[in-house]
Amino acid sequence: MLVLLLAVVAGGLFLLLRDRVRMPQPTNSAPVLPSVAPPAAPAGNSPGVAPRPSQDPTIGRICAESGWCWDWPRPLGSTLTAVWAAGSDVWAVGKGGTVIARHGGPWAYAGLDGMGDLVSVWGRTGTDVWALGREGHLAHWADGAWHATVNDVHDEADRRHAAESGRIAFNGIWVSPSGHVWAAGGVLDSVPRGREDESGDRSHIALLAHDDGGRWRLEDRDEHRPLRWVWGTSDSDVWACTDASSCLHWDGRTLSSKATPPRDLEGRHHGVVEGAEAWHVERGRVRRVGVNESNAANRPIARARDFFAVGTGDVWAVGDAGLILHWDGLAWSGRAPVDPDPELTRLYDVWSSGSGEAWAVGYHGAGTVSSTVLRSQNAGFVLWPPISGRTGAVSQVIGDSPTSIWMSGAAGIFHTDGSSLDPAAMPDVPAGAEITVARDGEIWWAAGSAIVHGRAGGPWKSIPAPSGRQVSRLGVIDGSDVWAYAPAIDARTQQVVRDKAVLAHWTGGDWATPFTVEEEQAVLGPWRGIQRMAAAPDGTLWITDKFHVVRIASRGRPESVAEANANKDEEWFIGLWVAAADEVWVCGSAGVQRWDGRSWHREVQPGRIRLEAIHGTADSVWAVGAGAVLHKDRARSNRKDGSAQ
Repeated sequence: MLVLLLAVVAGGLFLLLRDRVRMPQPTNSAPVLPSVAPPAAPAGNSPGVAPRPSQDPTIGRICAESGWCWDWPRPLGSTLTAVWAAGSDVWAVGKGGTVIARHGGPWAYAGLDGMGDLVSVWGRTGTDVWALGREGHLAHWADGAWHATVNDVHDEADRRHAAESGRIAFNGIWVSPSGHVWAAGGVLDSVPRGREDESGDRSHIALLAHDDGGRWRLEDRDEHRPLRWVWGTSDSDVWACTDASSCLHWDGRTLSSKATPPRDLEGRHHGVVEGAEAWHVERGRVRRVGVNESNAANRPIARARDFFAVGTGDVWAVGDAGLILHWDGLAWSGRAPVDPDPELTRLYDVWSSGSGEAWAVGYHGAGTVSSTVLRSQNAGFVLWPPISGRTGAVSQVIGDSPTSIWMSGAAGIFHTDGSSLDPAAMPDVPAGAEITVARDGEIWWAAGSAIVHGRAGGPWKSIPAPSGRQVSRLGVIDGSDVWAYAPAIDARTQQVVRDKAVLAHWTGGDWATPFTVEEEQAVLGPWRGIQRMAAAPDGTLWITDKFHVVRIASRGRPESVAEANANKDEEWFIGLWVAAADEVWVCGSAGVQRWDGRSWHREVQPGRIRLEAIHGTADSVWAVGAGAVLHKDRARSNRKDGSAQ
């Protein structure tokens, strides 16, 4: 255990001056203001401006200012972890910095992209609100904008306890009527309570931070388990609890760990007393206390995580996969269950012919998975029955026309005109063969030891793969200009030979490996695990691997145009779509980035998720990933920050 370097008052109280706040800028479109607290306002007053209502009310989508909208599931698929309400003002926060709010009208997106996962939200009024991140970062919405992120609580908790074997995590926030902010959490590891591990670390520690309007204080308690929530009646009556029988109490001067909590304390952090005490969350269900199981209030609500009661007939619940429900005293209303379940769905690829039609493919389930094919025709995405439900995933979808769509994966090889399957059109390639389309509309298949190309119905032609190599990715400019990701395979071990080049080039008569291993490694790193290849209209080949984006001009040398931090998973590159030499889109664990011919610009999406693929048409860009389909209208011009003008 680290020895505290500075103790100011009894109990280990540490004063953290607000003017030391670092200011990483939130990446939502609202302007970031100086870190000066807004002037106090009387309780009940609403001095701020609501987030811009960016949801499209006609089709029920939630959109970011960049123009990116959540298209499946609607209105949102990002997991929501906490909700807070005051009258008609409702705020919900969740994973990846997701923040949504409504003020008696449609939901609006007001996300905090740089905050990580958000775990709690509370406000003084409906437009004076604080959000808490899992690691102790805090953000304040007032006067219609997010203020500078407060990092002092996180920094001090990390300074004191980073050497512990456990993980620091904050869980709950509360704002007093006078505007003072409290954040509760702790350090928890696997060591049994009351014992120490070999390094001398303490096993469980409670953390409680307090902003009194001018400075932050952080208090820790060795003898108390991590705190789950905090609530109070005033600045001199604050309760921070692990559960209803294990609480710390602040009386305005000291923090006591042996206080007896009020009998009905458990429900108070879920809303006003007369509403919150009648509800609780049990195994993902929000239930009404004291009513029959068959009562409408107890209808199953899958995977709810939090609720907030404005009154007995006004309760909001949020949870996994964007669950948002409301109880009006008679019935629950909100989004119906989504099929397939977004929490168990992973989408690998997307293709659109334009005019609002799009296809997204992947799998659903755990263990033995089943194929998922979603189709959209302006009214939203629905399962497409001819393929959905088969054993195995569908990992690719591509079309050479609106009535000629190809799909490939462990579930098989498929061709459709959009209404039914067409088995007569199929080439003789194995399930899971890689598909790409050339500029002339020909379909090309990377089939391991052979490459097949042609059109629906044939005839299908083939060219041999490079000798001793397995082809798994293709980038086709035309029939005499084909690039392949073709690692050499050891004939005895069947393993990839790492000391040979992996990029092969077909010029119409034979294959060549135009670059040395050293040249490839200079731009693709030592492993050269290529994710996607695509050709620009000018003949330039673009490549993504896990940490790099590379381009190869016609008959030129490979050139790196983007490199991620290899130590940060959130910066992986996966998907690639090339619209033009000066418009290239990539996606991955960090969302979407766009190349304008000179530099990259990160585009803000509503909810941060891992994205697997991106594709566009003349009027739209689509991206898919873990339980999500996102969409953007390309007709909206873009500023450098990714927001729309």
